[in-house]
Amino acid sequence: MFNRKKKEEKKDDKKEEKKDDKKIDEKRDSKDSKQRTESNLTLRKVKSSDKVDKEELSRTPKKSSSAPDLAKLEALSVDEPFSFSRLINNPLYSDVTFTVGQPPQKVAGHACVIEIRCPSLLKNSKKKKNAHEVDVEHSISFHTFLELLSYLYTGKFDFSKSKEHDVILLLSASSKYEGLERLEYLCSKHLTQEMNTKNMHKLLKATDELQLKYKEDVLHFAVKNYQDFLAEKTANKDLGIGLFQDVVTLYQEFQTGSLKPLPVPVEPKDTFVEDFKALYDSVKLSDISFKLAEANAMGISGSQLRGHKAIVVGRAPGLASVVNQQPTEVSKGLYAVVVKGISPEAFESVLRWVYYNERNIPTSVACELISYCQQHQLTPLQHACVQSMKKGIQVDTVLPILDVSYMKEMPPWFEEQMAEIRPQCIKFAAEHIKDIDFEKIRTKKMSDNIAPEILTFLQHPK
Repeated sequence: MFNRKKKEEKKDDKKEEKKDDKKIDEKRDSKDSKQRTESNLTLRKVKSSDKVDKEELSRTPKKSSSAPDLAKLEALSVDEPFSFSRLINNPLYSDVTFTVGQPPQKVAGHACVIEIRCPSLLKNSKKKKNAHEVDVEHSISFHTFLELLSYLYTGKFDFSKSKEHDVILLLSASSKYEGLERLEYLCSKHLTQEMNTKNMHKLLKATDELQLKYKEDVLHFAVKNYQDFLAEKTANKDLGIGLFQDVVTLYQEFQTGSLKPLPVPVEPKDTFVEDFKALYDSVKLSDISFKLAEANAMGISGSQLRGHKAIVVGRAPGLASVVNQQPTEVSKGLYAVVVKGISPEAFESVLRWVYYNERNIPTSVACELISYCQQHQLTPLQHACVQSMKKGIQVDTVLPILDVSYMKEMPPWFEEQMAEIRPQCIKFAAEHIKDIDFEKIRTKKMSDNIAPEILTFLQHPK
């Protein structure tokens, strides 16, 4: 009788634990929703209607203690990883609304990202006007779906910040959609690395309840650690007779030598950069056309480049003034804006960096981009341009590099880099003085300091 009473008390304790776990999950989903809503205030000022209000677009967003303002986003470090994390659950140019979890919550998405990264997410979408509405499977929670979305927009997932239970749920969610094989692999790999004799029972039960293929990995681990598995009597009772028998049966196969080893998993290729390069190369789902005011290198005017507002502003908030200017025309959801003060070749380099982090920039283009990057707070791209200038000192580039080196009101890091490059350029120019077209100093209206500096070096070589 005493044992029966004790068992009943344990059952009551487990019920209470499950209730507590449920409350914790609900609180966490509510907290995630609140934090996402606050962070989305950053860029929400922009309106996606056909008529763009200049005054509204030029207004500075109000600062919030809970959400980073646009100015802070523009000044991010040069070491910022390549991703589109600013767009996660951000209503800025959103054209997909996911309904997720219980109780149902709304999550903002962008068709251009979802279509290129995981089109199966839009498989059962309902299209209304120019937007998609998607009901996500009820078994996927709000918190788990945000983690899945984070992977799509960044190409990575930080397992160090997630609990084991969260990773199992993410593994389950990723197994439901075609295109998330790499995320599924990464979740499985992490669980394998963290699996031990203390958590194998919990993993076995969770993977069985969620009907995951990864259950086989846990069963094989239990067989390899069979004595430790049997030693956990309380955990085995909690497993139930069915799962316990699965381990015993598998162990008997192991003893007789008939247990087949699990196939070694092959890591799916990381296609994050490739996906966004493909998006740049296509015009699919583009909603903006950039009309370049300047002629290209061939002297041909009227160059146009298609793009996606969310991608451009999401990666480089400093380009919002370009994207959000009054359009010259709007046709079928495609905005046409004029881009001034930059050549087609240089602006194309900007877009390549935005879409797929292309840092291989021709030196002549890099020189042109320095001031444009300064104007639009594209610091990481500006650093890439400086590296191109360092490596590209040639007869046809030395004067443009020198001209850039004398630019005023530049950040300290830039001035330090120019102080290093300038003497190299002056020495090179002096050594190749017969091959350089110095007339460009006048025709291109370059710095007045260039000629005197070279002349001084010729008189007093160092």
